[in-house]
Amino acid sequence: MLKVARTLNTELEGGGSGAPGHSNRVFCVKYDPEDTNLLCSGGWDNNIMVWDIRQPNPIISIYGPYICGESIDLHDGYLLTGSHRNKK
Repeated sequence: MLKVARTLNTELEGGGSGAPGHSNRVFCVKYDPEDTNLLCSGGWDNNIMVWDIRQPNPIISIYGPYICGESIDLHDGYLLTGSHRNKK
C-alpha cells in the first residue's frame, strides 16, 4: 500500500474589513484540472475568487454569483457557475 504524506502548503484566509478573500461562508471550491496551482471558490458573499496557491491573495475576483452548493466547474479554460436567487 502506498502511503502519501500530506502537508499544508498554503492557508487561504477569509477577508472582511477590506482584507482580500471571502467575507462570508464558502460553499464550493474547485481545483483547475489543467493547473493544480489554481482553484476557484464561491459562497454567500456573491464573489467567485480565483486563487493561485503560490500567492497569499486571490488573483481574480468576480462579483455576481451567490453560491449555495456545489455549483462551480472548470472545463477547457471556462468557468461555469450556478447562482441562487429568491425570485424567479
